[in-house]
Amino acid sequence: MILFIINLLTIILLIFVITNISKSKSEFFLDSNNIIGSYYTQLKPYYSKIRVEVFDNLPKDDSGLQFGYICPGAVKTIEYLNQFANTDRDIEATKEIIKLTDFQFFIEIIVVYTNYISTPDILKKVNQILNNKSCDISKKITEKITNLFSSLSEDLRNDLPDDFYHIRHNTLICSNDASLAKERIRLLKSMYNKENFYNFNNSSCLGKRNGVSGCRDCCSKVDDTDYMKCLSSCMSY
Repeated sequence: MILFIINLLTIILLIFVITNISKSKSEFFLDSNNIIGSYYTQLKPYYSKIRVEVFDNLPKDDSGLQFGYICPGAVKTIEYLNQFANTDRDIEATKEIIKLTDFQFFIEIIVVYTNYISTPDILKKVNQILNNKSCDISKKITEKITNLFSSLSEDLRNDLPDDFYHIRHNTLICSNDASLAKERIRLLKSMYNKENFYNFNNSSCLGKRNGVSGCRDCCSKVDDTDYMKCLSSCMSY
């Protein structure tokens, strides 16, 4: 009888393992109710159709992000993951992070930069899909990206350039403050000015913002950097 129970448990365990192995790896990273996946499927076709004229001349990057130009911190993080993610799980997590980051940035464009979108017909269709749930969707995306960062191998996770960018952009989306759009556009244009962007990207404290005192702590320890300039770059990153 005992032997029968052991054999039965062994068979059940094998079935469980085989079933999970056969699943698409991305399923490990989907929310339980697949809410994110449902909205993503509906909105992804509009990525290439939406246009924000003020962003037309911003440089594109090779990270794999379609909307990375609105956050250099995210670009640096994705570039880092693309370069150093080696295990199958880290590579799969990186793909999901890229997908979710672009999804969050697309929602931000719709919400924060809505007055600058030059394709009103597309904007109307997208807003009908979002149905005033932009903040709720962004919160779920933020939670998912946070979990994905936590799932990375320890050595990869510890050296992430910026693992708070999604939290900052969630704040932007949920604040739904139109005045922030002008400030962000001014900031982005200033950052992408060739000289300013070089100085901005070469500050050693970029990505140290943690919602507490990360920027202040870092900038106060950098002897060869102007503190206020360092702090401004770090806080804006």
